[in-house]
Amino acid sequence: MVYGERHEVRVHPVRRAPRADQRRHQARVRAAQVGSGPSVKPQVFRSRLALAFGFVWLAFVLFNLVDIAIRGRNAEGLAASAVLLAITAVVYVTCLRPGIVAREDGVLVRNPLRTAFLPWRAIDEIAVAHAIVFKSGDLVVRSWTPQTSAKERAQAVRKGPEQSAELKPDAREAFRGRTHADYVAAQLEEMAEQRAGRSAETPATVSWAPTSVGAMAAAALLVILAIVLG
Repeated sequence: MVYGERHEVRVHPVRRAPRADQRRHQARVRAAQVGSGPSVKPQVFRSRLALAFGFVWLAFVLFNLVDIAIRGRNAEGLAASAVLLAITAVVYVTCLRPGIVAREDGVLVRNPLRTAFLPWRAIDEIAVAHAIVFKSGDLVVRSWTPQTSAKERAQAVRKGPEQSAELKPDAREAFRGRTHADYVAAQLEEMAEQRAGRSAETPATVSWAPTSVGAMAAAALLVILAIVLG
């Protein structure tokens, strides 16, 4: 992984994953061993803050829908319900759905409206800018979450010496300035090395997410309904 220096905030590199051709060679060497290994449980990386907000919003909507149902059905109540449900669709698409799923055979990147799948062997590079970026040939996939900001990175640089005081100087320097996105990228790179033999030699793919497209279409219809009823 390659990092640059932005706004005088030093960004430290993590170990870069082997290129796709290197992992294919490693996969052939380890094929027999990997084939008999146990299956790996998928690991999901996402924004905890966005996830917490999503569930809090769902609880808020449920409470209000129950309150509207108790008070009786009328045009005003139906309009309010339509608005709540429309916002819920947006919250689902932007907060609850996005994430990076590390599977045995590759990485599933769930962005708001699109889904990308990259077999471990097809990943050429994993980098971190404001978001985690996967490169596979000419294809570049940017994950919606987890993300990092210049402020978060600057805070990580300031807190680094305090949090890593017990580490050796070399280790302290390596961990200094790391954000949550950096740690996730480092884990994914390690997985790419270890699991290359468990993925097929297929190219990365990007497709629309039917549930997200349907949710946004429903949100648009609900907004129109709220306007008509209002």
